[in-house]
Amino acid sequence: MCEIVLLVTARLSPKSSPIVLPLALVIACADPAGEGALSAGSGIGSGITGASISGGSVGDGGDSDSEGESDSDSGGGGESDSDSSGGGGPGGDASSGGEPSSSSGEPTGGGSGDEPMADPCAAIAAHPSWELCASGEGTCTAVFSDSAGCAAVCAAAGMSCAQVFEDLDGLCAPDLNRPELACAPGSGHKSDYCVCTAGGEGCEPSCEGASCGPDGCGGVCGSCPGGQICNGGACFPAPDPESVMAFPGAEGEGMRCVGGRGGDVYHVTTLADSGAGSLRAGVSGSGARTIVFDVAGIITLNSPLVISRSELTIAGQSAPGGGIVIRGYQTEVKANDVVIRHVRFRAGDPKKKKSKDGSGFTEDSLTLQGSCIIVDHVSASWGIDESLSGGSSFEDVTVQYSIIAEGLRKTCLFHGEYDCSHPGHSMGSLFKPKTGDSNLSIHHSLFFSNNNRNPAIGAYESGQSQRADLRNNVIYNCPSPGYVSGQTKKLELNYVGNYLIFGPSNTSSTHMFQGEAASKLHIFQKGNLRDLNKNGAFDGKDDGWAAIKGTYTQASEFSMRPVTTHSAKEALELVLAGAGALPWARDSVDLRIIKALKEGKGAIIDSQDDVGGWGTIDAGQKIQDSDGDGMSDVWELARGLDPNFAGDRNGDDDLDGYTNLEEYLDARANP
Repeated sequence: MCEIVLLVTARLSPKSSPIVLPLALVIACADPAGEGALSAGSGIGSGITGASISGGSVGDGGDSDSEGESDSDSGGGGESDSDSSGGGGPGGDASSGGEPSSSSGEPTGGGSGDEPMADPCAAIAAHPSWELCASGEGTCTAVFSDSAGCAAVCAAAGMSCAQVFEDLDGLCAPDLNRPELACAPGSGHKSDYCVCTAGGEGCEPSCEGASCGPDGCGGVCGSCPGGQICNGGACFPAPDPESVMAFPGAEGEGMRCVGGRGGDVYHVTTLADSGAGSLRAGVSGSGARTIVFDVAGIITLNSPLVISRSELTIAGQSAPGGGIVIRGYQTEVKANDVVIRHVRFRAGDPKKKKSKDGSGFTEDSLTLQGSCIIVDHVSASWGIDESLSGGSSFEDVTVQYSIIAEGLRKTCLFHGEYDCSHPGHSMGSLFKPKTGDSNLSIHHSLFFSNNNRNPAIGAYESGQSQRADLRNNVIYNCPSPGYVSGQTKKLELNYVGNYLIFGPSNTSSTHMFQGEAASKLHIFQKGNLRDLNKNGAFDGKDDGWAAIKGTYTQASEFSMRPVTTHSAKEALELVLAGAGALPWARDSVDLRIIKALKEGKGAIIDSQDDVGGWGTIDAGQKIQDSDGDGMSDVWELARGLDPNFAGDRNGDDDLDGYTNLEEYLDARANP
């Protein structure tokens, strides 16, 4: 018999880092006696002697068998949820049964005398659910069909997992049209193609064609110089950090919040208050996380919801149907680097008592406390104290394109007491920290039918300072607009391009903002309009400093993080068209509010029941997300991503600084 072996350095994926595996072409010749037949076989691996592939070369495509793909939020494909009986990892029976042999059935190795060397790949070959594709010096390639994972397969041979691919249609070859997978234990699909190596033996690292990333043997080709990042084996300039916001369109003081970028994904699968798959379970703990919603509807809280997890993104736009409403109690952020988009917070008074008992519910609908928080396109209504406010300490906060509406007045629940003799409350927003300095942006938002605090800003202590930017907001049917509260060392305010519109509840107070001596207010104002005539037309006038009341010092514009500034008339149109959660699919509450503004209607209310309550939310259809990475299968396929590989969510294919998951969520927010 004669045998010709050709070893070639191969790149297994045009997009991945270079991978070096011997490519063996084996020709078995007829023996001198003429008893053998000419045969040929080819395959990717080391020393392949019998795997034949018909109908095209390896990598020509074909869907791999990815049944049992997990919805785990971990990278590298996720832990499989298919039946993993049959084992084969350390402690299993993978080494029992069968004689050491190569894939051709002949003994491998040399040794002294007639004793063959033990073949470490034999443990794989003997396993009933694993197939040894090839073996060589210090190398095994194999496919499993029991979800064991390549880490377990390689460990059975006393080797380390070097690389993992999806199997090419059961042909014992890697599917090169799909991304490389992870070696992490438990990260396998139902069947994967495993490359196992014993240390560096049998593996020839090569960085040919690549300057960074894996070298094909678990090593690294090299690192990119400062200011560059590795992508697909090559170095590229890193995105300018100044250009990467919390999301495209984030502006103001909270524009650079990181949120859950690069972290795991948590799926809200139930509207229940607590338990597995609940929002409450997802917002606790630590580590970067993005929360997506597999369900739509109303989440009724049984107690206040405290968001204590920092580096968190809550992506309400990911929900199907009509999105998410949170009702019943306060939602309070007590964390740093938090991004909240397209959620409705409407506490209401469902816990209203029937008699005085000292347990009045007094919270806001949404409270923000922490460093770097951005709230985008939320709807906050029906607070007992305020509808949307700052907590005891906060800095780098933005509220943008939101609706802050209908703070409840006579609820009998104010300040911890059930007391119906209280004259009433109905407040919009109070941003007044008890400790530390603060900075705040509120822009392109609607204050609707709140009796007072539209908004109120300030501090509790004379040693505190605050800088605020109130820009392009609309204040409608609010008897008392904005003012300062408490005392500060210095309060610096930009008040630009806002539009005050009188409604049925407005009477005598015609100013837009009011200062007090204790606050030491320094204010810059420009381009604000007042529409006081209630004639059904939006025909406000710029009255300059006459719109600012009380004690203050006129100042030049203060330098703050930028906000795209429109005229007050343009801002009104933008707010009417785009403020609040899911403006392309507003619920009945927001639709009513916008309609009332357009028609000159509205009232200061005592209960959500006065205006029809929470209504219903369309449940919609669950979005198909096979790998549980937070991105829909349809979107991934359109972008050339793998809907069966969860690890691609944190990639940055276009090198713009936003992960693929962030790109998807922003697409959901801009349908």
